[in-house]
Amino acid sequence: MSFKGDMESALRCRYSYCATSLYLGIELTSVSKNFALCIQQSAKYQQQGVLHIAMAVFRASIHLSGEGGGDEIMSYEELNQIGEQSKNSVLLFNVFMSQIWQNFWSRDYVAVVKLCEKQPPSYHKRILDVMRCFFEGIASMSLARDTNQLKWRIIGEKAVKSMAKLEMINKWTFENKSKLLQ
Repeated sequence: MSFKGDMESALRCRYSYCATSLYLGIELTSVSKNFALCIQQSAKYQQQGVLHIAMAVFRASIHLSGEGGGDEIMSYEELNQIGEQSKNSVLLFNVFMSQIWQNFWSRDYVAVVKLCEKQPPSYHKRILDVMRCFFEGIASMSLARDTNQLKWRIIGEKAVKSMAKLEMINKWTFENKSKLLQ
């Protein structure tokens, strides 16, 4: 009797719990410990998909917590390469968003904008495009305010216009994001 499907499902649930804890602002030390356990179990039961996604988000978690460590997990570059080779869009999304969060919450807004430039919009209104637009807009507007450089304001205003278009499509989903960018 094989429990492979059950183990995969259980580990996906554990990852979802860890990621949701991070997004909800649960204390970062406990989030990092839960991610570490998820990574250990994913490696033990050879669940590569969950393992790689958990590594991406864990990397952001330990950076934001200031704990250090995580030397044994793959870098964003390695995880991105795996995602590209395997055409794993979920992994690629999580690598990208983890880098965005890490840099955004560390106030490295130039890095946020550079990452967003590498991930141009697809114009299919995917969640990735929305998140890219939102974070790029806030980072650019912050840089424009701090540096008084026109290039940042132009990028920020473009994000404001893009988010306003999304708001017209679905006010319920995008109104607050649009107002935050203004």
